[in-house]
Amino acid sequence: ASMRDRANAARAKLSDAIDTAKHKAAEEVARERVAAHKATLAAKAEVDKAKALSAHAAKWAKARAAADAKKLRALEKRLEAQLKKAAKKAEAKKKKAAAKKSRPKKAAAKKKTAAKKAAPKKRTVAKKKAAPKKKAAPKKKAAPKKKAAPKKKAAPKKKAAPKKKAAPKKKAAAR
Repeated sequence: ASMRDRANAARAKLSDAIDTAKHKAAEEVARERVAAHKATLAAKAEVDKAKALSAHAAKWAKARAAADAKKLRALEKRLEAQLKKAAKKAEAKKKKAAAKKSRPKKAAAKKKTAAKKAAPKKRTVAKKKAAPKKKAAPKKKAAPKKKAAPKKKAAPKKKAAPKKKAAPKKKAAAR
């Protein structure tokens, strides 16, 4: 092998080595660019994630506040209704108590007037003693009527339950 062949071989080797080195350097630059781009994308992603989370948190907080406000309004309504109902019951109780107080006074007054009327009659004529007893009997009959009135109030509650039970029977009969 001549000197020229060796020189050409050495140049070719050197050229290949330079090309390989350039290629490796280009690959390294490309890797670094990819790594740098990856880092910038990761940073952008973190920023976007923070924005998205804060937006979601704000939206969630707003929705939660609205839901809580709705629940509070419902509770206030319920409590207000309970208070109104209790006030009505108390008022009805007062009226009933007042009516009971006034009724015995009227009855007592009637008894007093009846006794005053009966007393002179007893003194004058002995045969008319039977008449006040007849007047007293209707008063005794009137008292049970007053006791019967509360039973009528309880009756609708009893009627309500059979209606619920009767409805499924009608459906079964229709089938």
